Amino acid sequence: MFSFGFRLTGPLFCGALYYLLWRHTWIFLTIICKVLRKRLGVGFGMTWTAIGVVITFNVVWNHVLAMIVKPSGPADLKVSPCQTDECILKYYFV
Repeated sequence: MFSFGFRLTGPLFCGALYYLLWRHTWIFLTIICKVLRKRLGVGFGMTWTAIGVVITFNVVWNHVLAMIVKPSGPADLKVSPCQTDECILKYYFV
């Protein structure tokens, strides 16, 4: 029963994250961009809009990769025994 609750909260938190991200992005693009254009001008407003889009993309990209990559990490990031400090010191200073 306890593990079922944890299995259920994962997708709920994921859905809540994407709902909040969608809601913030929608408000930013529909309300705040209009205010930025009027108060800061087109160039500076577009700069802040681009920054917001990049941050949104970064949050989504990092979350998707955190869900896809397994906890032990990809195989190409494993440290081989010869990549340790002792092996490198023996190779260069012997």
